[in-house]
Amino acid sequence: MLVLEDIFMSKGWSGERQRHAMSARGIRSISKRSFIALGKSKRTKGEEKILEWLKSIVKLKKMQCFKGQKSHEYCGMEDYVLRNGQFFKPMKKLPEGIEKGEIKMCFSNAFNCIVSEPDLYYVEGYAVTKGLKDFPIAFEHAWLVDNQGNVIDPTWEDGDAYFGVAFDTDFVVETITEKKYTGLLDDWQNKWPLLRDEKPDIRVKIGVVS
Repeated sequence: MLVLEDIFMSKGWSGERQRHAMSARGIRSISKRSFIALGKSKRTKGEEKILEWLKSIVKLKKMQCFKGQKSHEYCGMEDYVLRNGQFFKPMKKLPEGIEKGEIKMCFSNAFNCIVSEPDLYYVEGYAVTKGLKDFPIAFEHAWLVDNQGNVIDPTWEDGDAYFGVAFDTDFVVETITEKKYTGLLDDWQNKWPLLRDEKPDIRVKIGVVS
């Protein structure tokens, strides 16, 4: 589906025309949000890097066909984020009342904030920093966003581009409290439950997508 999207985008086709073309090929249509999130227009270099990284890893994993993943809905965390994620807008400073947490503890930092900030949403995905702008990979990361899609990152000082999935707060709190450790996507201890089954009700669509 991603390959076809890229082809349609390169032809300059509108979202409606893309959906008709995919339907004619017997392919399930995808939402307008997905076209906006993965479209090629108005993307920064950092955003391009994230998508290129995710697509390359997904392609590699599909080629290798890892044992045990054939029964999964997704072939890996990268696939999950690529298919369900969206871009979010970096902010220059944190809102009042939110402080920076310990570096390399992004999952814990984001979770601790979401418990006390119910108006924000917990996000897991991939991001890049300005300091490592020439580094070829995107980093697995966790942060918060508001209803307008603004990033509130309690860990990084120089986040440059963010692409991830916002999760329902009740789901986040209940899941992490029950298993007693942070992180939703890379839950190897429980054999990656989010990758095995499609559960759209645990995800949140944020209103503004870059």
